[in-house]
Amino acid sequence: MQKTAQLISLFILFTFGTTTTSIAQVTTKAITDAFFALYAKDPGKAVEYAFSTNKYMLKKPEVVSNVKTQLKSLSGVLGTYYGNELISDNSIAPSFREIKFLIKYDREPIQFTFLLYKPFNTWMVLNFAYNENLDKEIAGAEKTK
Repeated sequence: MQKTAQLISLFILFTFGTTTTSIAQVTTKAITDAFFALYAKDPGKAVEYAFSTNKYMLKKPEVVSNVKTQLKSLSGVLGTYYGNELISDNSIAPSFREIKFLIKYDREPIQFTFLLYKPFNTWMVLNFAYNENLDKEIAGAEKTK
């Protein structure tokens, strides 16, 4: 429940970002590729990078710090990181995309979800969330079939 509240809070904070970015990227793939290149070496730097694409998040360093701390703690429990696999890439509109990745670790996978938005010429991360309960989400999806 607390994680859900944190994710909702992040979404609300990201929703207010609507104009240019501090690190301009041409494509959503460029953003996610850069994120995972950094993540393989230092998850904290990857989180900083993702948030730096949205100039409004630069005004919320406590949010960035909180996500970095949570992700570092989680990755420490999961073991060795082995990479990522694309789960889905949904274009909701020409300037709004949701991209989900399976993040492979020794112990179990987790999921990253990026909401990316292009208000004018550049893409930015509008929201970044992770889900450590993938097994429960899959079980829940099976019950609804």
